[in-house]
Amino acid sequence: MIHLRREGAGAVIEIRHDKPVNPFTRAMTRQLIERCEEVEGDDDIAGVMIWGGADRSFSVGGDFEDLARLVTREQTEQYLVEIIRSYQAVLNISKPVVTAIDHHAIGQGLQVALLGDWRIGTDRSRYSMPELANGMPCPLGSAMLEAFFGRARMLHLVVGCKTLDADDAARQLLINELRPHAELESAALEKLSTLCGYPANSYRSTKSIHNGRLIRILDDVCEDAARAHGESFSGGNTERLYERFIGHER
Repeated sequence: MIHLRREGAGAVIEIRHDKPVNPFTRAMTRQLIERCEEVEGDDDIAGVMIWGGADRSFSVGGDFEDLARLVTREQTEQYLVEIIRSYQAVLNISKPVVTAIDHHAIGQGLQVALLGDWRIGTDRSRYSMPELANGMPCPLGSAMLEAFFGRARMLHLVVGCKTLDADDAARQLLINELRPHAELESAALEKLSTLCGYPANSYRSTKSIHNGRLIRILDDVCEDAARAHGESFSGGNTERLYERFIGHER
């Protein structure tokens, strides 16, 4: 489930799967859209923190037990559209968004984490976009990473498929701050409070412009991304894909 709770003048969106590594089910992807729309539509919420909860991964990506039920190309393509719409829902929040990352941020999980205006990772956090090495297309990750970091850095991450530790992620600006894991929640809420104290009109107008560019990029890649996944990802053969990255934690 994706939970929303108030925290002072702001709010917290928590990714809360039964498993502490927090894979995204399709239902959770759709719920993320709903929670983001609630945040944007509530004038009493000044900003939002997104995280996976205390001592839990931000998210290891898709829940392959759930995704194994995708048995047709059409179902898989619709699933990709839902993911894109969830990213756009985060981007459509005009208020400050802070993402707080502990343990793993992989694939879809990393892509959601990158959508924060400010990203805080813990000393034990790990980041990867391993799709190509596992036989999955990576059109969303490549489009987003190129928009954030340029083509050279995108190719290094998407083609390299390596896991970055917290120090590497900070050097490459996947995260803006590095904190001890025990301080993650308090640090993220403190940063959110700071951002919520900026003059709202200038913050939101600036954000709507730069986020709007990424929203349009995701629109442009949507059809091709859905087709690529429909061709290579359907049929229920997905359970094995991330096993070697997260091992027994799955």
